[in-house]
Amino acid sequence: MLFQGLDEAAAREAWRPLVEFVAAHPADYRVEDSLQVAALPAQRLWDEAFLSAHLPAVLKADARPGARAGDWWWTGNTEEAGAFWHGYQSAWPPASLLQPGQRRVLAQAWFEASRHWSTTLHFNKGLGGAPAEARAASADTAMNPQVLDAFALAIIAMDGRCSYLGPPDLEDARADAASIRTAMTALRRAAPAAGSYVPECDHALADWREAIWGHPYARLERIKQRYDPDGLFTVPDVIP
Repeated sequence: MLFQGLDEAAAREAWRPLVEFVAAHPADYRVEDSLQVAALPAQRLWDEAFLSAHLPAVLKADARPGARAGDWWWTGNTEEAGAFWHGYQSAWPPASLLQPGQRRVLAQAWFEASRHWSTTLHFNKGLGGAPAEARAASADTAMNPQVLDAFALAIIAMDGRCSYLGPPDLEDARADAASIRTAMTALRRAAPAAGSYVPECDHALADWREAIWGHPYARLERIKQRYDPDGLFTVPDVIP
């Protein structure tokens, strides 16, 4: 989770009620890792030298022979290199689900989804509650307008072993894909009309025009017909 406009103390304070609640119920929860908060200048977020000095654990440098300076990636993405994805689905849950009268609906849908597959909420990708100027700037893009009122991006996904290590286990992949679909169906009960994020979505979306782009699609189609009438640039199952 990312934050902006807060110092480290303020960010910790925002999480204090949850930390205290979990600590007060040790029999009910298992803590796998303690809360970590780091306040860093945003312009240094992709600065290898800065991160190596202050947060070395978050990045991994390419140690292979011939690797160039600057060849690095986020440690958390290491297992995604060459991944064969069994399933990848996303949804924009609206901020209205955080209202007192809707929280139980969200919690129940999230819980039901978790019975089938793990569900993550990426709060740095929704613009619900963002300043008006940020929302206005994003509204003038090809993004699905639902991002403007979403409090997060929900992702349910799973990858298999690295493709470089051999052929994928298709039987395992199909089983995972089925569970991922079931989990997303359960989560969408809280927001049936939630769209998806184009770089992180299911390539088999039934209504992909509406799900990925919403009303900007008509304008995007006109632009594509003008500059790419022969369909040179396509994405299978997403763009015809």
